[in-house]
Amino acid sequence: MSDDTRYLYTGLWISVLLLYLLGRVQLVPPYFSLANPISLGSFALINVLFAGVLLSLRKNTNKALETAMVTDPQSLMYNSAHFYSTVEAEIDRSKRRDYTFSIIYSDIDYFHRYNEENGMKAGDDVLAHMGEMLAGMTRKYDIGFRFGNDEFVVLLPETDKVQARFIAERIGEAFGRAYEGSLSLSIGIAQWIEGDTVDSLLRKAEESMNDARRGGGNLIRTHIDRGQV
Repeated sequence: MSDDTRYLYTGLWISVLLLYLLGRVQLVPPYFSLANPISLGSFALINVLFAGVLLSLRKNTNKALETAMVTDPQSLMYNSAHFYSTVEAEIDRSKRRDYTFSIIYSDIDYFHRYNEENGMKAGDDVLAHMGEMLAGMTRKYDIGFRFGNDEFVVLLPETDKVQARFIAERIGEAFGRAYEGSLSLSIGIAQWIEGDTVDSLLRKAEESMNDARRGGGNLIRTHIDRGQV
């Protein structure tokens, strides 16, 4: 028996119980006869209504649970677990359509010190602001993810590394202005090329981000594959 069928049967029994209770308090006749078309029609209508309500609640609950499983509660961006399946799908799409794409990997400079000086609540506010900023400054088809504590990744479909750098510059400048130099971003960029896996692409972007951190932070570094300029 399918889940939908079980919900229909549940709606049936709830409607029977409801009609019985209504009959007990004399809001409707205490029994329903198949010979009575009015009572039979009422019974059928209530059954359909309850079944519809139960099915709707089930679908909405399942959707909410699915969203919660892949969403970071602080930044309201997707979590790292959702990153892998999303990028795997983007790789397949890019192969079919002969496109490329890029990812931006950013780390918040001095975030640990900021937490110590201003408290965890202030740090949580920074993460929430980062999520809002990335959602507001990227295109509607770009997808953001939170990685680790203070690291974020943005997937940029149909975008090469040059275009990705323009987007990264805007993000870095806006974040720096918001915190007046107390916080900044180290950003790494990697462009997908044929043969890259999700892990190898992420590794390239992370290495570039770490290179920016080693340079003192508030920098953008782009991974250059062999043969690229």
